Amino acid sequence: MKINKYLFPVVLVVLIAVLVVGYYTNEVVFAKSTIGHELTGKVEIVLNIPKEEMENLSHDNKMKLNDQNYGRFIELSDGNGKIVLNPPNWEVGVGDMKVPIDKNGHFHIKNIYENEVDVVLYFNNIEMIRRKWNFKEDGHHILLTIEKDVSQIAKKMSHSTNHRNTDSEVNTTAYIPCLDDNGGDDCKGFLLSDCYYALVTFAQPWCWQEAIMDTETNKWCNGTRNCSPNIGHSQWHHCH
Repeated sequence: MKINKYLFPVVLVVLIAVLVVGYYTNEVVFAKSTIGHELTGKVEIVLNIPKEEMENLSHDNKMKLNDQNYGRFIELSDGNGKIVLNPPNWEVGVGDMKVPIDKNGHFHIKNIYENEVDVVLYFNNIEMIRRKWNFKEDGHHILLTIEKDVSQIAKKMSHSTNHRNTDSEVNTTAYIPCLDDNGGDDCKGFLLSDCYYALVTFAQPWCWQEAIMDTETNKWCNGTRNCSPNIGHSQWHHCH
């Protein structure tokens, strides 16, 4: 069958138009799906304990760190340790949707129509971490991990020992400092201190934001805020 020489340019233009429309249609479909995506995932919050701090921990204090109410203490073969926490009341959001994570850190979000989204982890509506996620490239399961050295957190919270208060209110300063140094076997150090317990029991969300994010702000974890009453402890210096 021969095509009329006058019809050939018309057919060519039509074919080009079909290809162009198809290309841009694919681009639109890539940006937005007509079938909703589902995103499953898990949140893990890990506090790493360096070897030198592990060596100073007694057996009793290791048992205290392994409190199943808020996490699992794990001794590693290289001498280091870690605590995997169970964060309550945390949420994961995509767009306008937010879902709570369960006691094991899992979550499930349905009906996501964008192919590329921001996945955000919240604690008391405070943004903790944000991840770009592309369903075509990354799949439908995400692991959101917060991992921090306890020494980094302790350094963030450290304050001068000159400001330490005692059980009596004599010679107190204008503020009651964070008790970040009343833990351990000799009532010193960050581990098992009041600030440590305030973190791992998630009693103070603002401290979490500053402890895990590299921000210049240090309003809550600067040693001047006392979170001891939040965990039912005395706000004055004491040993456990």
